[in-house]
Amino acid sequence: MMSPSGLHLNKPVLVVIVFGFVLAVIFWMRTGFGSPAAEMAMPEKSTWKTGDWLELPATAKDNLDKVKVEHVKDKKIKVGDKEVTVAYREVKPEGAKLDVLLLHGASFKSQTWQDEPMSTLQVLHNLGYHAVAIDLPGYGDSPGYGDSPKETVDYAAYMETVIQELKLSAPVIISPSMSGQFSLAYLFKDPVNVLSRCKGYVPVAPVSTDQHKETDYQALKVPTLIVYGSLDLSFGPASLKYLQLLPNSAIYKMEDGKHPCYLDKPDEFHSRLYTFLSSLQH
Repeated sequence: MMSPSGLHLNKPVLVVIVFGFVLAVIFWMRTGFGSPAAEMAMPEKSTWKTGDWLELPATAKDNLDKVKVEHVKDKKIKVGDKEVTVAYREVKPEGAKLDVLLLHGASFKSQTWQDEPMSTLQVLHNLGYHAVAIDLPGYGDSPGYGDSPKETVDYAAYMETVIQELKLSAPVIISPSMSGQFSLAYLFKDPVNVLSRCKGYVPVAPVSTDQHKETDYQALKVPTLIVYGSLDLSFGPASLKYLQLLPNSAIYKMEDGKHPCYLDKPDEFHSRLYTFLSSLQH
């Protein structure tokens, strides 16, 4: 057989050449080698849904003592007909990727997220996230709602106002223990539009999970990383019973972790949180 160049090619050689060309085209089409689109289509190295955790960058813990944490003690907000004072701590790096709102349990306060062993605010700053840790009413530097210790405001309304006044855009909410009554009320107030109000949820053995219906959980599609300690035999299993009904969720059990398991293994907690937050940026 005569090729266009005048060379004689026997049939077997021609078959091999054609076959090789076809394979090359298929490979190029599948990989898009060298194209930006192919790079974007590459699978993620890690995912919170399968437990393939990203390693926390070394820079996340660099110069933590030099990270500026702003401490505000007297922010006035109006929740319904009540004026409430909110104290909070904030880090805001340039070009922040996401907003993160940190709540706390009954034995803790916003300072827990700043002090050792956690230093979560500083770590989040170094990872490029805008993070705010608040003192819930009656804790830390935030006074209660009023003269009566039993006086309360609507939990969902409180969260909505705090998020608006602190200029947080659909923040990822980290909610341990007691703070569950605030975060869950906020999420379930408008479940249809939850993603415009909260990009992600990290409950750590929260309370009040039994105050909401199973069908409510099944309808809430916010990405949720459920965290609890293996040694937490009370709040951990009780909250998991309901939280695992969330359709876009995954469970992380921290081995040898107590009720506030993040305090037992801060680096492990930060690694899991980093993996979760990274997935929400896409």
